[in-house]
Amino acid sequence: MNPAELSIRNLKSTVRNLVEWEEINVYIHPRMHPRLIANPYFTIYTFGVLLATAYLTALWWVVRRARRAGMDPDPILSVCL
Repeated sequence: MNPAELSIRNLKSTVRNLVEWEEINVYIHPRMHPRLIANPYFTIYTFGVLLATAYLTALWWVVRRARRAGMDPDPILSVCL
């Protein structure tokens, strides 16, 4: 079989599996909770937590790379902040 026939076969089996799941009424919907913590005083949003995590991870990575390269990480940290 050529790769095109294999991909069509995989697609058909995937569609068949989805139809079987729908017949037994099992639906998988990924849900994102827009608010992680909400109370009358403040709300912490999921997107904000993910964004802060990404920023802090990138900051940690840049400082680590600067140290490995023998550079002073303080000026780099100042530029990033």
